[in-house]
Amino acid sequence: MGREINPFGLRMPEDLKRRLARSAKTNRRSMNAELVLRLQHSVVDEPSRLSEIREAPGSYALHPDQVLLLERYDSLSLRRRKALIEFLKDTEDSA
Repeated sequence: MGREINPFGLRMPEDLKRRLARSAKTNRRSMNAELVLRLQHSVVDEPSRLSEIREAPGSYALHPDQVLLLERYDSLSLRRRKALIEFLKDTEDSA
């Protein structure tokens, strides 16, 4: 029997939708595929991936500074993570 995937309606801010659409286009994915991939990463892959990166950073082709940033990000509280993300969005918009 095939895996059943039910449709899911999602409301989101227009700005977020535009950014995700741009990212999906850049990554040559549908909007649905982009959202599913991002959700999988945030729910399933991210915690285990960080420990894998710590064990073998060279296999991920990351610069040591990138590994350090990941480790520091991982140690931040949720409030500080959100603040950092907002700061980075602000710098992206002004570039």
